[in-house]
Amino acid sequence: MDLIMSSFQYLLLNIFFIMAFIYIHNRYIEKRVSNIPKELLICAISTVLIILCMTFPIPFFDGHIFDLRQVPIVTGMLYGGPKVALLLLGVFTSYRFYIGGEGFYGAVLTNVLLFASLLYIRHYFNKLKSIEQRVKLSIIAGSLGIIWMTIVIAILYGERMVEPFIIFLLIFLIIQCLATAISVYFFEKNKLDTSINKELKKLERLETVSEIAASISHEVRNPLTTIGGFLQLLKDSKLPEEKRQTYIELCLEELDRATNIITNYLSLAKPSLDNMKVLELNKEIEYVISVIEPYATLNGVEVKLSQLDSMHVLGESQKLHQCLINLLKNGIESMSQGGTLEVTINKSGENALVIISDTGEGMDEEQISKLGTLYYSTKSKGTGLGTMVAYSIIKSFRGKIGVQSEVGKGTQFTIQFPIIDQV
Repeated sequence: MDLIMSSFQYLLLNIFFIMAFIYIHNRYIEKRVSNIPKELLICAISTVLIILCMTFPIPFFDGHIFDLRQVPIVTGMLYGGPKVALLLLGVFTSYRFYIGGEGFYGAVLTNVLLFASLLYIRHYFNKLKSIEQRVKLSIIAGSLGIIWMTIVIAILYGERMVEPFIIFLLIFLIIQCLATAISVYFFEKNKLDTSINKELKKLERLETVSEIAASISHEVRNPLTTIGGFLQLLKDSKLPEEKRQTYIELCLEELDRATNIITNYLSLAKPSLDNMKVLELNKEIEYVISVIEPYATLNGVEVKLSQLDSMHVLGESQKLHQCLINLLKNGIESMSQGGTLEVTINKSGENALVIISDTGEGMDEEQISKLGTLYYSTKSKGTGLGTMVAYSIIKSFRGKIGVQSEVGKGTQFTIQFPIIDQV
């Protein structure tokens, strides 16, 4: 009875090792080390599992030990291929030799026969598409190890084949088949989940492109329609010169509007940063303020800047300008009756902070939650594309953006960039 309980404990420990490593692989390792070849990852995990299972085996008789080492060998062959399985066979042989005992030769012969069988099974395993079919074939693969082991023991140690031992082998066969089936099921489930997530991301990208295209089509058509109308009026030779000049100016304004929409779209559609370099944040912001100040003055807005010592961040100068100008312009336009736009450069730990505060109309919680999404703008003629571009650029700089706002009091954007040390 003590032997049975002891055996059961060791088997549970082996099963725990296998399930724990599969969970860790699927949940953490595979996602974080995607640049490492899959075969190398499977080989490393299977090697650790083989050693752990063999370190805590079920001792039986005269140096014969039993454990679930064949489970990682089977999954290693099915998912890693012959080279991985051959390396695992080498690991097993070396460690089994280190453990020693009379059962060494029988164990090596058993696993060599299993390796040969798995070469044949893997050919069919790769052709199967459904999880159910692969799990069923893995049960056959898992049972082959015990079948070969039984044959080898019967030939080399026939006198050991007594009833208690045969019952033990049958129980062990069931447990190993279940462990193999569960391992394969979770591997397949992880593959399916990964595939579904990739497809969902593709669909999300396509949906975004579709939304942007629809927005661009709609927003560009509006100024073009306006320009077309004014051009029709300009054909009238009796049109007074004053009105002619007014119409021409309106046409140019609509063309500028269409150009800005297209520029923002291109920035969003091509987020890659080809000219990333270390930027002196203070100088970049001073330049942006010098550009936006005339526009602020026209709208009765005073721009104030307060800053600490010079800080450096990694980014692209032109895109940083575009991002900040979009946000500053939004702040200015939110103050229809004039006001103050404050830009503060600060530091928090290892991050540089750019705080943009206005005394405009402000936003409620629902409006804040929609910021950075297409089609949403607090302006009557806005597309939301400028803010969406600003959010996209900040994200590409590994930055973060936070918003605080109160209706009737104003809005504060807090942009956070990692500081780069200058050597």
